Amino acid sequence: MTDLMATVRPTSHPTPVPALAPAVGGTTLITQQQVLFSTAAAAALPRAKTSRWATVVNSVSTAMSTLFTDSRPPGQRYVPRRSVYLENGVMARAMYRL
Repeated sequence: MTDLMATVRPTSHPTPVPALAPAVGGTTLITQQQVLFSTAAAAALPRAKTSRWATVVNSVSTAMSTLFTDSRPPGQRYVPRRSVYLENGVMARAMYRL
């Protein structure tokens, strides 16, 4: 796990931090602390521990769905053939309905 906290290293003489003036050219200076803070804010939280009961229920439901689901693909549908010798009779019946 990455430690996002900045480490403070004591020095013999403190270095002065220059005051940041507003940039004229449209660029902005971001400090290292600001980058670390924004990265820590965007990082995902660790997953909460699940209870044993939830684990047991999940495993039982997975086992039951595995048992009761059919692994075979669905069968093909039967499409009735239209024979040539029936065409005249089918057309006559359709015309009679109109």
